[in-house]
Amino acid sequence: VSTQSTWEAVVSTQSTWEAVVSTQSTWQAVVSTQSTWAFKDIGKAANDLFDDGEYALSREVDISANEDGVSLNATTTLESNGDVCTEVEYSQGNVTVNLDTNANQSVTYDNLKFSNMKAKMKFARNAANAEKKDTLEATVKCSDYGIELKVKGDADMNVKTDLSYAFAKDALTAGFKFPFDASKGFDASKINVGLQYAQGSNTFALKSSNPLNQQVSLSFLRSINSDFSAALGVNYSPDAAKDGCGGNMFNVGGSYNFDAKSSINGFVTGAGSIRAKYAYAFSKRMNASAQFGTTISDPFSISTGFRLAFN
Repeated sequence: VSTQSTWEAVVSTQSTWEAVVSTQSTWQAVVSTQSTWAFKDIGKAANDLFDDGEYALSREVDISANEDGVSLNATTTLESNGDVCTEVEYSQGNVTVNLDTNANQSVTYDNLKFSNMKAKMKFARNAANAEKKDTLEATVKCSDYGIELKVKGDADMNVKTDLSYAFAKDALTAGFKFPFDASKGFDASKINVGLQYAQGSNTFALKSSNPLNQQVSLSFLRSINSDFSAALGVNYSPDAAKDGCGGNMFNVGGSYNFDAKSSINGFVTGAGSIRAKYAYAFSKRMNASAQFGTTISDPFSISTGFRLAFN
């Protein structure tokens, strides 16, 4: 009887320990999920596909080097209108310095940590234009709770804040962003709201940058397989609705990976504009992409751009 009681105690202890380990693993999974919460990530996968910046019809050469925690990056861009700009970025540790040929200068100190929060500070100025005030911007993130606060001010005490919050549970993510301009006061029309539902291969997202004025963006992204994804975007506003399906209210796009080195993505708008980008990785140290822009009404009139990146 004594031996049996001892054995039962051992089994009970083992069950309790397994429960503790299970609980700890579950909590770690929750914490891992919490760290991904951010309002800007709601609908991001589909929105990136429809982002005109990804299909810039410019010529760009990017050269970067990294060694012993120090990185240097130089990017020269020839815009479609003939303007040329070169930007240089130098990073060492937590400090990043940016300079460009348009006289923009900035210094950023990143990775300031306190408690469970992370912050960065950025000072920016334009040396050639006295009308552009020097600015100081602070960003504080608390990833455990999906909170991000940005505060930006200049020498004239013009202060703007941007507070965002996102909450995720299972397949649902919801959040808001509240911009505030101290010089203009409270404006409820500036409040952004967002909602996303991701289940399996499908992701639905709804965002509004101005709910009071009925400005709403709806996106749907479906992963057909590991290489092919398709997306639909609807940008509704009273003005866009006047043009109906023939305007820029509807976007349809997709992306496809040919192999580990090459891919293509693009989209078409309701107005008939077409954007596409083909990317190819020649090696670990050289990547290239070609961008194309045309219209359904005149498909042989093609504008092009490219980007070369060396590391």
